Amino acid sequence: MRASRAASAVAVAFQPVDSTDFDPSFDLYGGGGLVSTVDDLARFYRALFTGRVLAKKATLRTMLGNPRPIWPADLGLGIFALRLGTETCYGHQAIWGITVSHCPRTRVTIASSINQATDVDNASLQLHADMHRLATANAS
Repeated sequence: MRASRAASAVAVAFQPVDSTDFDPSFDLYGGGGLVSTVDDLARFYRALFTGRVLAKKATLRTMLGNPRPIWPADLGLGIFALRLGTETCYGHQAIWGITVSHCPRTRVTIASSINQATDVDNASLQLHADMHRLATANAS
C-alpha cells in the first residue's frame, strides 16, 4: 500500500504545468530563467561586462568570483569564475537549466538553456566549453 501512495505522489509531481501565469517573484533567487530568453541574458551580460549596467566598476568586481577560491567570500556574489580553455570567464548556472558565461579577453558571451532531467550542470558546462573553443578558433 505504501509503495502505491509513493508512486501516486511521484506521478502527480511530474505532471505538465502551464507556467504562463506564474508570478516570478515566488523565486527568491531572481527567476531570470523564468522571465528571460537566452538572447536577453547574453545581451545583459555583454552590457554588464562593458560597463553599461552599473555606475561603479567596483560593484562588478565585488560580484565576480575568484578563479581560485579558497574562502566562501572568494566565490563572489552570484557571478562565478570558470576556466574555458586558457581563459578565465565569468558566469552563472541557474536552477532552471539556464547558463550564461562571458569571457572578457575574447569578448565571447554564451547563454544556453538545457532541459534535461539529469546531469544538467555537466552538460551545460561542456556545451559552453565547446562553444567557446569554436568561437575563439574561428576568431583566429
